[in-house]
Amino acid sequence: MLEFKNVSVSLSDGRSSSPFSLVVQPGEVVCISGVPGSGKSLLLKAVMGLAPLRTGFITVDGEPVDAGSGSFFRRMVSYVPQDLPEYEGTVADIMQSLGRLQVNAHRKADRKDVDVAWAQLQLPSTLYLQPWKSLTAEQCRLVLLSAAYIHERPILLVDDPVQNVDVDHFLQAMAAHGTEVVYTCAERSLGCQKVITLT
Repeated sequence: MLEFKNVSVSLSDGRSSSPFSLVVQPGEVVCISGVPGSGKSLLLKAVMGLAPLRTGFITVDGEPVDAGSGSFFRRMVSYVPQDLPEYEGTVADIMQSLGRLQVNAHRKADRKDVDVAWAQLQLPSTLYLQPWKSLTAEQCRLVLLSAAYIHERPILLVDDPVQNVDVDHFLQAMAAHGTEVVYTCAERSLGCQKVITLT
């Protein structure tokens, strides 16, 4: 269970994001909404112990997340960043390199797993052998989201997901299997049970 208690982060202009408290239960989809620069991305990084909090605390199963404990909790989290990685290889290479990470050693995925996830996201299987750089930004983000499905973590953090019906169904299906889903957006069009709006 992921919990935010009176949490805020420092913004680039010296202000703080608006503080909030929230409990995310298994099977819930939560949206953190707000204008660009309101601290949404930093909050997701704080869940992994990668960004400091200005106020409050974040816990996972009652244990506080901070810079010291973050590496432990990152093993429980799938994270899809807003900023896409630069990569010289193929899509297959990036999927395989994600699978080789020690943090993903618990779940050996194969091409069938990729095909199942991609079918849900309407990604053509022909992308698998294409260069990563040849994909559109939207396709790259969907590929990274599919990796979150494959590696089966209890918490999924998605920074500014693609806003379409396939992604909505995908996130809802992950929640239906017990995943705690938290995503950020400027304007919400995906479904969720709870919304936090940062000002």
